[in-house]
Amino acid sequence: MSETTWRDRLLSLIDADERSDRALSTAAGLGPNYIQQMRDRGTSPNITQTEKLCAVLGVSLIYVLTGMQMDREGEEFLALAATRSPEERRHLLELLRLMPPPSKLEQS
Repeated sequence: MSETTWRDRLLSLIDADERSDRALSTAAGLGPNYIQQMRDRGTSPNITQTEKLCAVLGVSLIYVLTGMQMDREGEEFLALAATRSPEERRHLLELLRLMPPPSKLEQS
């Protein structure tokens, strides 16, 4: 069994949307036949096109690219962590590693 790729996740999300490929392509500002041509040619959108499709689909770019489900708070955490120095990020990681697993926190 092969691993799901980011393109597979994106196409699954497109398929799950009730709008047509044409409607989604147009809404993303990519031209009316973009998704159909992407399917027919087996090509992948670039990051800008992927961002536009994610916005129209109302899904996280992080989920599409990595497969990790993340809420807005998680995305904000990543964005804030990315602005920190390497040393500060190491400290944040150390702090998170010292914390008990989520299941134990929820029981407290």
